[in-house]
Amino acid sequence: MRINTKSKVWKKLIVIPAIILVGVITLKYISKPYVNSDTLLGRVSNILNTNNLLSLNCDGLDMNEVKIFWNSGNNNSKIIFSDSKQIGRIGHEYGHNNFEILLNNGLKFNLGHFKTNNWHAHKYKIGLIKEPQKYKVKLEATGPNSVNFEKHFDLNGTQIKKEN
Repeated sequence: MRINTKSKVWKKLIVIPAIILVGVITLKYISKPYVNSDTLLGRVSNILNTNNLLSLNCDGLDMNEVKIFWNSGNNNSKIIFSDSKQIGRIGHEYGHNNFEILLNNGLKFNLGHFKTNNWHAHKYKIGLIKEPQKYKVKLEATGPNSVNFEKHFDLNGTQIKKEN
C-alpha cells in the first residue's frame, strides 16, 4: 500500500507541472495573433511574448559603440540594446516611453514616444546617422500609436532646433 501512495504522489509531482507547462506554451502561441487587441488573450500575449521590438540602423557609426536604455518615467532606466542586438525587453507602460541612446564617446541622444495604452505593442526602428557636422537620430514606431520623426544634434550632442 505504501508504494502505491508514493507512486501517486510522484505522478502528481510530474503530471501537474507538465500540464501547466504545456498550457503556458500553448497560450503563448495561441495569444500571438491577439497583439494590440483589447482582450484577455491580447494581454496574455504581451506578458508571454516579446511584442515590443527594437532595431537599430547605423550609418557612419559602429553599432557595437551604441547602447540604448528605456524607461517610462515610472521606473528606472534599463538597458535594452547593446553589442549590436536587443538584449532587454521594452516594458508595457502607458504614457511617455523614453529611449536614451549612448555612444562610447560619451554622447547621449534622447527620443520619446507616447503610448495611450500600456497593452499596446510597437516595433521601434531607430536610425543613427553621423554626418560631417551633425548627427541625425530617427525614430519610427509602428503600432497603434505610430510615430515617425527625426532629431538633429551637433557633434557635441546638443539638439539643433529647427528654424522657422
